[in-house]
Amino acid sequence: MQARQAVYGNLTSQGNSMNGSIVDNPSQVWGISVVNSVKKYWELPEELLSQGLRATAIVHIGGDGRVTNFYIVKSSGNTLFDGYVKQALGQVELVPRPPEDLAQKVLKDGVTLHFPLR
Repeated sequence: MQARQAVYGNLTSQGNSMNGSIVDNPSQVWGISVVNSVKKYWELPEELLSQGLRATAIVHIGGDGRVTNFYIVKSSGNTLFDGYVKQALGQVELVPRPPEDLAQKVLKDGVTLHFPLR
């Protein structure tokens, strides 16, 4: 009789649900958490989603994780879509604190977010 191979359960995956790749860089992990914080407020009617509209926004974040400013740098060309971008960003008050090595950069230069968020 052959011995059964051990089965391991409850192992922690090294991937993420976004693309299955390994994310071990603290800056990348933080960036994903910022996107997830904004996603909570991102709602778009299906008729706009199906149009394939895209917009790009810059979000400035303080060292404490507070959103200090945001603005659209590349409009979708659709004022309704852009309004949903501004609405979502306007509802985000706090995101996870940025890593120390990024704190000054994200306050000064901001973080780029591409809409629709995925």
